[in-house]
Amino acid sequence: MEIIEDGILRCRFTAQKDTHMITYIISPIDIDHDFLSEWAYAHKCNVAVFYGMDWESDLTPWATPAGPAGQEAFAGKGPEFLRQLQEDAIPTVERAIGYRTAPERHLIGVSLSGLFALWAWMQSEFFSSICSISGSLWYVGFVDWLQSLQIPYKHHGAYFSLGSEEPYSHNPLYATVGSATSQTMAILNAAGVCTTFEQNPGNHYAPFLPRLERALAFLQPTA
Repeated sequence: MEIIEDGILRCRFTAQKDTHMITYIISPIDIDHDFLSEWAYAHKCNVAVFYGMDWESDLTPWATPAGPAGQEAFAGKGPEFLRQLQEDAIPTVERAIGYRTAPERHLIGVSLSGLFALWAWMQSEFFSSICSISGSLWYVGFVDWLQSLQIPYKHHGAYFSLGSEEPYSHNPLYATVGSATSQTMAILNAAGVCTTFEQNPGNHYAPFLPRLERALAFLQPTA
């Protein structure tokens, strides 16, 4: 188990040499190495967690006012952060693991990083598939942007999950997450992209490690 630092960005990762699959998780917090090791063993893949980024800034695809009153506006530095991942952070991790050729990469995000994961997936084939756990698909303009996009063909699918209480948020913007997720999946399905949805108990802030485990099982089912 190793940790790499890139400015404020941190990455903790496993380094199994006998797998050509790696799942990247963009997390609001560090995840204990014991969890990563267990997941890597169970799903026969390497697992890497990025944390420490500027959450509201780095994970948003464009600038927009924030949701709750008093919260700072979202800066929309997602394009810069995606370049940092693709050109610097991820190659550094993969060199440290010892990959000689590009592995099969998967990406999991939660909340704003769930939004980022889907947005990034639409940009290129860098990631084979994505999981959006309680993804912030309510983000202003996101569904309209996706609707206007020429959806690229995807060999692998996308997984979405929400807590059962999330569509009932007291914040009117956040309460649109259920309909935004349904619309997002309908747009992707119409373009031939396979999608999977799971509902979990609880609200947006319910413990997310069990939700991560379910997402990992979608990406790499236990043999």
